[in-house]
Amino acid sequence: MGRDLQPHRTCSAGAAWPISRHLGRHHSGSLSRHHSGSISRHLSKTLVEILVKVLVDFFVRILVDIIVEVLVDIIVEVSVDILVEVLVDTSVEVLVDILKNLSRHLSKSISRLLCKNLSRHHSGSISRHLSKTLVEILVKVLVVDFFVRILVDILVKVLVDFFVRILVDIIVEVLVDIIVEVLVDIIVEVLADILVKP
Repeated sequence: MGRDLQPHRTCSAGAAWPISRHLGRHHSGSLSRHHSGSISRHLSKTLVEILVKVLVDFFVRILVDIIVEVLVDIIVEVSVDILVEVLVDTSVEVLVDILKNLSRHLSKSISRLLCKNLSRHHSGSISRHLSKTLVEILVKVLVVDFFVRILVDILVKVLVDFFVRILVDIIVEVLVDIIVEVLVDIIVEVLADILVKP
């Protein structure tokens, strides 16, 4: 009985050793190939992601900056024109009312002064004509065209430009970040799949 069991034990041990060696080689080879493939895929994906992010961010920001500059200039110009016109018209109406009241007092004063040498009707017409001419010159030339238009134009342009640019910068930052992230994710996935096939 002892002789029969000994060859059987050596035979089974000898047969098991090459099988385990073959399985070990096959298993370690598949693991190393799988591991190296995943590493190369991860590295290439990271590299592609960096390159794409830089390029997309660069081009998107250039395009958005150009569009924003144009839009801001248009918005500022339109807003300034509208506000200047409204403010100038309002200022003119207020100034005309004020100067009309002043002209009445002025005409009364002039008529009193001229009453000594001229008739009442003649002096009144002269004083009214002079005061009206004075009001037109002051309102059209000195007050409205020069002070109001220049000051309002400068103030409105600065304020509108400032606030519009702040708002646009905030909106653009958010939009650029969203666009860049979405584009980068799509392009990276596509390029990674093309460059490193599983």
